[in-house]
Amino acid sequence: MGKRSSTENMDARAEGSAPAENPGAEKERAARRVYIGPPLKGVSPGAVFLNGLAPALEEAVRELPAVAELVVPVAGLREAIRDLADPDSALSRFYRMVEAEKGRGKES
Repeated sequence: MGKRSSTENMDARAEGSAPAENPGAEKERAARRVYIGPPLKGVSPGAVFLNGLAPALEEAVRELPAVAELVVPVAGLREAIRDLADPDSALSRFYRMVEAEKGRGKES
């Protein structure tokens, strides 16, 4: 019941959990978020944010609140990508809404 072996640590990482020696890593992973929407001025799809959003993304959220729905926790990225592929999902609808507004010139 002592320290974990290196094999146990590798298994924990492969399963997506942090080794017991680094409990802060779990919190950091939870705080990271990724933008999965269409390209916006100053923000690229796939941009990862820790401890808040970039000023360009904050401005985009103020102008079009649907943008905020396209900033998801990194831990939930796989599910979010699956949702984007489903044209009936809420996330897919937010994506199309942002894309349409961007096309009208509201976002550039």
